Amino acid sequence: MYNSSLLDILRVLDSSEMRALDKFLRSPYFNDGRNAERLYGLFQYIYPLISKPDSPKLAKAVVYPHLFGKEAVVKGKLEKLMSELLRLVRQFLVQEEWPKKDLSVEQYLVLTKFFQERRLDRFFHQTIEKLRRELRKAAPDKDVYLQQFQTERAFSDYNSLRIGREYDLDISPAAGHLNRFFVLTHLEYYVAQLTRQRFSKGKSSTALFIPEIIQTIAQGHFDDCPLIMLHYHLYYMLQRDDETRQHYQAFQLLLTEVKDQISREKLIQMHTHSRNYCIILLSEGQQSYLEELFRLYREHLHEGTLYYDGKLRPGTIKNIVQTGLQLGAHEWAIDFLRQHRNRIAATMAPEEVYQFNLAVCYFYQKALDKALDCLAPAYEDIYYGMAARRLEIKIFYEQQSVLLDAKMDAFKALIYRQSQKRLSNKQKAWNNHFIDLLRQIIHPKTLHNPKRILKLKDKINSFTYIFEKKWLLEKLAELE
Repeated sequence: MYNSSLLDILRVLDSSEMRALDKFLRSPYFNDGRNAERLYGLFQYIYPLISKPDSPKLAKAVVYPHLFGKEAVVKGKLEKLMSELLRLVRQFLVQEEWPKKDLSVEQYLVLTKFFQERRLDRFFHQTIEKLRRELRKAAPDKDVYLQQFQTERAFSDYNSLRIGREYDLDISPAAGHLNRFFVLTHLEYYVAQLTRQRFSKGKSSTALFIPEIIQTIAQGHFDDCPLIMLHYHLYYMLQRDDETRQHYQAFQLLLTEVKDQISREKLIQMHTHSRNYCIILLSEGQQSYLEELFRLYREHLHEGTLYYDGKLRPGTIKNIVQTGLQLGAHEWAIDFLRQHRNRIAATMAPEEVYQFNLAVCYFYQKALDKALDCLAPAYEDIYYGMAARRLEIKIFYEQQSVLLDAKMDAFKALIYRQSQKRLSNKQKAWNNHFIDLLRQIIHPKTLHNPKRILKLKDKINSFTYIFEKKWLLEKLAELE
């Protein structure tokens, strides 16, 4: 029983939920099968052992005779009982959620079916009108469009039974909502696909129906659907052509206009798309988008859409700091870090994240000793760990330290070790390129050698992306 789904779920329930589950399992309304007594007996046996995951009393050989006495052991019998109890626990969890809020759209639709079948016309119409009112007030989304379609379809089905002639019915409301659901769903998935392809530098491919959808939107059929229009601009923003900036500007204008009409979740998604657009173009060498990305970071911090439960993820903090520093906003970056020192999420070592980013700030301010003091010998996050070792190497280069060669050798070995465990092939290549190019830069033949320097510049620029690209080019320029 040690690694069962049943125990995994029960362990996350608090004491009040466990007491409610106890009542649930004692109720013959919910637990009424022929195994009802044994199911409740299994729960009672497990209950006091939930906090003791390694207890020998949870071994199947011990649990079986407790439940079945001296009956002969039947293979799978205990497992079947556990499966039945798990089904009841899941039913209980659903039951617990329902009273916490008003009836969902799906539940109202079930009611309309009941009222229709029992010919309770007044209640049917009341429920349909309530659904329509609530859905009109809801923030537009593909789920809302689908629910509007389901509502109108229920109304059409009802009228079809009453009138008896389907060709007399007006199905355009249902069809309109279905079209919005279909178009937005296709666009959301395709935009996500395009984003992944641009980040991975892969070739884009056109999905089924997308050209027709784009053409239909361009004809003005969905001008009243803000999320569809936002994704229409996102589609063009992610193309590799000269019109992307025009659509980015249109996207930003529209988002500013409709941000109060869409849900918070969708606003967060749209803000993420905005930043991703800038990051993609920056990775492709369009440095003019750095200031725009910095503007977006500050705006989204102000609006709170970068936070998760009031905190920022380590990767987000690193990106914000790096963007500010590249634009010379050193003091802003340090102030930002200090304000968020206790607001770092998704890590067991938030102080490591803070100290590393502080080290980067000091490096930009040329306070190299202070930067070194902030770096830890090892990091919980592999990517922070690799970035820390690269920063250390850059500091030793700037200090013309005799330890530079040894540090580069050690980093090369670290790249190999981590690539055997968690480091992706791309990360391995980008880190290796950094070390290999730096070795060529510090080679005595490079100093005051215009031909070799130009060749190295071309080599660095030939890479779409490598770590510390800008810094490597700066160091080469200093050797001219």
